[in-house]
Amino acid sequence: VLESPANLKDLDIPIKLKNGTVLVAEDSKTAQKHLKQIFENANLSMKLFENGKLLVDYINSLGDDVSKIPAVITDIEMPEMSGFTVVKLLKSSSKTKNIPVIVNSSMTGSNNKREAEVLGADAFIDKTKSQNIIPLIVEVMNMK
Repeated sequence: VLESPANLKDLDIPIKLKNGTVLVAEDSKTAQKHLKQIFENANLSMKLFENGKLLVDYINSLGDDVSKIPAVITDIEMPEMSGFTVVKLLKSSSKTKNIPVIVNSSMTGSNNKREAEVLGADAFIDKTKSQNIIPLIVEVMNMK
C-alpha cells in the first residue's frame, strides 16, 4: 500500500469524496498523468475528460445522480469548451450549482482568477501545485 502523501496524513476525507468520483476536465497528457497519480495515492477515484464539453455532457447524462459527484476540477484552456464555460454552466444550473468546482490551471494571472471567481468557481489552484488538490477539495467541501 502506498504511503499517502504527507499533506493527506491528518486530512479528514469526507465520506462523499471517499465514495464518489471526482470529475476532471484536462487536455494535457502530463497534467492528466499527474492528477491520476495524486488521486491514486490518496485512494480516491476520478474520471478524466479530454475537454470541458465531454465533462458537461457526462454530468447532463447523469440526471439526478449528480448529487454523487463530490467535486469537479477543470482546466481553463481546452478544445471545444473552456473551463470558464464549464464553471458558468455548472454554477448556473440549479441541479449542479452546489457541486464544488475547482479551476486547475497554469494560467494563474489575476484576471483568470477573478474571472473564475465571478463565474462561481469555488477555488483556483496553480497546476504546479496540483499536489495540494486533495486538501483543497476537502476544504471546499467542508465550506459547503
